[in-house]
Amino acid sequence: MIVKKTVFDLKTFGDVTIGLDFTPTPAFSTIADAMAFFGNDETKVLAALNEVKVSAEVAKAKNTPIAEWHTFEDDEETILNGPAEIESVNEKLVNDLVLNIAKQHFGFAKNLSVEAKRKAKEDALKFVQGQPALKAYLTVMSNAPVPAATNGASV
Repeated sequence: MIVKKTVFDLKTFGDVTIGLDFTPTPAFSTIADAMAFFGNDETKVLAALNEVKVSAEVAKAKNTPIAEWHTFEDDEETILNGPAEIESVNEKLVNDLVLNIAKQHFGFAKNLSVEAKRKAKEDALKFVQGQPALKAYLTVMSNAPVPAATNGASV
């Protein structure tokens, strides 16, 4: 089984689909095995356990470090290339940074034409791509822990 996920690659500044060759553990053969897997929760039904187990394992596999993933050949389904040599970062951080730079340095404004907005963002993206310090910032911020919600409490 091949598990796939799409990540934003800092090297190409675009989405890349990567895959991981993954073999789920064998199906449960006894209720005791199923119960142990789910923490002995008797409310679960054996018929659903194997399906849930595979889903849980796929989700866990998606947390495998990027270095163990592979890119796909043209069909993006079954044929894995070698290891994915990408720098995965949070795409929202990239988009926010590009928009801020477009506004501050390339004249992006709400009242511009669609073409002018696109050009300002493209110029900002090219600028970010050429700045090792900004790329390092995106890498660090993408791997930073997300602070817990404070629900308005002062920290």
